[in-house]
Amino acid sequence: MRAACAIWPGQRNPSLCRRSAAMAESPDWYDDLGGMLRNVLEELKDAVDERDHGFRTFSVATIGLDGAPRSRIVVLRGVDAAVGEVRFHTDLRSRKIVELGVHEAVSLLFYDQDRKLQVRVRGTARILTLADDRPDDRAAAAFAGARPGSRVCYRVEPGPGTVIPEPDGYAHQDVADGLDGDIASDPGSDNFAAVLVACNEIEILYLASEGHRRARFRRKAGNAPYRGEWLTP
Repeated sequence: MRAACAIWPGQRNPSLCRRSAAMAESPDWYDDLGGMLRNVLEELKDAVDERDHGFRTFSVATIGLDGAPRSRIVVLRGVDAAVGEVRFHTDLRSRKIVELGVHEAVSLLFYDQDRKLQVRVRGTARILTLADDRPDDRAAAAFAGARPGSRVCYRVEPGPGTVIPEPDGYAHQDVADGLDGDIASDPGSDNFAAVLVACNEIEILYLASEGHRRARFRRKAGNAPYRGEWLTP
């Protein structure tokens, strides 16, 4: 039932009126745990193809070799909502790959200012490469499907994070016309990695004038169903 704005005849409560109006505009998942999770997973899937989506870029935090947290921004490249998994791409020579080889635990942070949604993820990372004798088909498909401008990044020499004497002391290897993206001929293919993150815990915060909503969803292992609970915002 909608809250009444009038408190006495001829008198109105402005703050109550604003709250009532805001409630009328609340999303249909506002008080629905399952709906909140489904909405976020759909938004993540949309962000893969929508370059202006707030979730398109996000922070990935790893555990450094010195035990301290290290974070950076990456681009969302894939989402499998059915298994609760997201994918980003990186250079095999990067520091994050070394760190993930020691500690597979990661923390992801998404924020969409327009949708007023913050999503925090705790998960484990798995690295798919093309550099071994039996490349993973998903890594091959991801490299071949990357934009030409993205594939260029994997041809940089020396590798990411290398100390260089001058600010322009790096170069990109050339690739023959028509062979850009060809795994056998593209010099960047050996440096490419697709990182899959199993989202074992998803925490969602929705900011709203009528009252924030915060929920946490956890699963025990693998593709087990998520169990949700409300949290104080």
